[in-house]
Amino acid sequence: VGKDLKTALSWYFLAYGENKIPDLISSINNIKNQLTTDEIDRAKEMAEEFLTRSKNAEIFDEKTQLEEIDKAIQAYENGRFEEAYAAFVMPAHSGDRIACRYMGIILKYGMGHDQNFAEAAKYFYTASFSGDVISQHHLAELIDDGLGVEENSQLAFKYYKLAADFKYPPSLNALGVKYQTGVGVDKN
Repeated sequence: VGKDLKTALSWYFLAYGENKIPDLISSINNIKNQLTTDEIDRAKEMAEEFLTRSKNAEIFDEKTQLEEIDKAIQAYENGRFEEAYAAFVMPAHSGDRIACRYMGIILKYGMGHDQNFAEAAKYFYTASFSGDVISQHHLAELIDDGLGVEENSQLAFKYYKLAADFKYPPSLNALGVKYQTGVGVDKN
């Protein structure tokens, strides 16, 4: 994460507003001294926007979230990709690995939504971190081809390997190609 004083200030504003922690005042003042008045105002707006989104966000209980994901999968399987995308958004933003996988696929292939490799990679990464082998494979492909992320054959190899360890056929095949060509691995 790069240095971003406006965002830092907005988080300090939120923390101070919630807890009234006196130690935050010095941090807030320190950052305020480095920003323009417009930047300070924008930081306050960012904090207010976050609070508004938080208050307006739907809170899913586990049963509701599973029902939403089931509806989204049905829409996806029936080719209603725009509907699937809309239904996957909330569970994916809460980190659900299945919703993240489907969001990644929708964005990777531009199905019912604009194609966006960088966003697809983010969703695949989140699902991969939860052990989703299909997402690990898709993320490896994006990394291998430099689509939406920096091309890195060695990192792609690691994600292919994670999925291949669970005998995911496309990753097993990709590892065969990697070893055959020596791209991303040392040749024997």
